[in-house]
This record gives sequence, structure tokens and C-alpha cells, in this order.
Amino acid sequence: MKPHIKYLQFIYSLIIVAFIYVLFHILVQSKNDPVNNGVSIYFLVLIISSMAIATAVALLLLKYSGRLKFKNSFFFNLTGVANFCLGAGFLVLLFRNKLDGTSLFRFTLNLILGAIIIADIILKNDSGNKD
Repeated sequence: MKPHIKYLQFIYSLIIVAFIYVLFHILVQSKNDPVNNGVSIYFLVLIISSMAIATAVALLLLKYSGRLKFKNSFFFNLTGVANFCLGAGFLVLLFRNKLDGTSLFRFTLNLILGAIIIADIILKNDSGNKD
């Protein structure tokens, strides 16, 4: 993959994650019942976090087992950015005392998996690839 393509994919992934966050935030604010709304949002975020973890683990296992090659995979990039943003967002809210630490392990796992995937994409040597 050409070096500039992976950075463009990274920027596009950030734009998609930001768009989904804004859309999620707009949909959440339209509710009138804050208690039931807050509980359902928390469970929705836990489901999204679990799916992101499962996807990241599956992609990393496929990549390092040699079964699939991710030369120009936007989905691989998007998975890393989404995991990193979920983990970083949770830590920011945790340090601002907006959330409690009950899901710290889950979102730390999101942050670590996202960092591994992003590091794999960014630090990968592309000099041997002829795309």
C-alpha cells in the first residue's frame, strides 16, 4: 500500500467515527426520559464495544495467522480507529468523573487493540509491496 493511502484511510476512518458519534449524540438527546434513556445507551455502548473487540481480535488473528493479507484494507483501519476512539473516549469521560470504572477493563481492551491495529498500519514497512 502506498504510504499516503493508509493516511487517507486513517483520516476517512476518523471522519466516519466522528459522524457516527454526532449522529448517536443527536439521536440520544431527542429522548425525554433520562433514566431509561441512559440505561439503554449504556447497554448499547457495551454491545458496540463488545462487537468492536470481537472484530479486532478476529482480524488480528486472521492477519497474524497468515490466512488473510490486509494490504489495502479500509475495514482493518476503521476497526482500529473505532476501537481506539471507544477506549480513549471512555478514559476521557472516566477522568472527567462522568462515568464510573465498572467497564474499565473492557474499554482499556478497546484502547489497546485499537493502538495495536493503528501501530500495525502506520508503522508497517511498505517498501517491499508493489501496489
